Amino acid sequence: DAKAKYILLLDIVAADDYRYKFHNSRWMVAGKADPEMPKRMYIHPDSPTTGEQWMQKVV
Repeated sequence: DAKAKYILLLDIVAADDYRYKFHNSRWMVAGKADPEMPKRMYIHPDSPTTGEQWMQKVV
């Protein structure tokens, strides 16, 4: 619905306890991960806004 208001949020969850780097066209383990941050959820600063606004450009 273009007129309804929506909140865009991102919940980031670690897949495992390792840090990765992209090297030679593939992902490789690059050590232990940092401790998980207590706040994992990020809300887009334009939230809330209408569906029409979200569809006007790449988010």
